[in-house]
Amino acid sequence: MTKKSRISNKTTKDLDDSTPLSLHHELKARAYDSGIKKIRSNLSPGQRLFSQFAQSKAIDNIGLVLANTLARSGALLVGSIFAFFGTLVVVYEAKHYGYSYNYYLTVYIFIVGYLVGLIAELILKSITKSK
Repeated sequence: MTKKSRISNKTTKDLDDSTPLSLHHELKARAYDSGIKKIRSNLSPGQRLFSQFAQSKAIDNIGLVLANTLARSGALLVGSIFAFFGTLVVVYEAKHYGYSYNYYLTVYIFIVGYLVGLIAELILKSITKSK
């Protein structure tokens, strides 16, 4: 087994500080920190404080969790399509039959479409993982 293949089988936690991968992560972290410091030096004290809060690890982790669970692009797309066409149908029916239109229906239709998109995405992922 070559040295390269032994390194590629390890996770980043298993690597010590002498490997190129850990050096790359360290360089990226240093570049990020210096860029943030440079940008924050141009901000007012209030903006700088908010920037420190918004860029903290806790807020970043919350954002990553929400992005991976709630803000699913497929579900948002399906929800938007449902809301658009569902609203068209309901508005047509309301005008045609003389009913009043409740604007909250668009939100409800979007939520139903979003849930349909989430379920469809989960089913597709489970099918593709099993193959």
